[in-house]
Amino acid sequence: GVELIGEAGAEADAEVVALFAESLLRAGAKDFRISIATVGVLRALLASCGTNGEWKEGVLSAYHASNFVKLEELTSEDGARAAGVPPVFASAIRNLSRIRGGREAVKRVRDLVSPLGCQDGLDDLDRVLDMLGEKGLSDRILVDFSVMSSFDYYTGIVFVAFAPALGAPLGSGGRYDNTIGAFGESRPAAGFAFYLDQALAADAE
Repeated sequence: GVELIGEAGAEADAEVVALFAESLLRAGAKDFRISIATVGVLRALLASCGTNGEWKEGVLSAYHASNFVKLEELTSEDGARAAGVPPVFASAIRNLSRIRGGREAVKRVRDLVSPLGCQDGLDDLDRVLDMLGEKGLSDRILVDFSVMSSFDYYTGIVFVAFAPALGAPLGSGGRYDNTIGAFGESRPAAGFAFYLDQALAADAE
């Protein structure tokens, strides 16, 4: 794994993602894609939807587990009403998980959440994607807002690498600016970790 500590912003994020891609290539993985998004949008939607912590935790757990059946249940008309969530927020949270693709996916998310004032992190994500394109990585990148790590400490971009022939991720990472402060001086940070055996298996395939 790798950590970049003390640097914030899109340039640092792009550097971390590019190093992640290079590390996988050097480890032998050839056919892989990196799914990338930002947790800022979902966190802004949850902070603004005006409901209790239990429903919010349920939504986060469903995202983290990629349990979109549960997410559908929580954000349905009945689920939202029971939690006191305005339908427009429940719909946005549900539809966010369905948005994936190329650069146009960021615009689709922006169109979805801008009326709610919840476009947190999208400008930085756009800049990261620009820089990754300049590094020749556009063909490796998939914008995918169903990607949310099982760790709650991510504050910005999140990313996961997949190889078509393998059923488990090669590795993952993201930005976690609030974590290091729990151990002393607060400093921004981003990083990743990957599984060497998975990278070797991807090469074997």
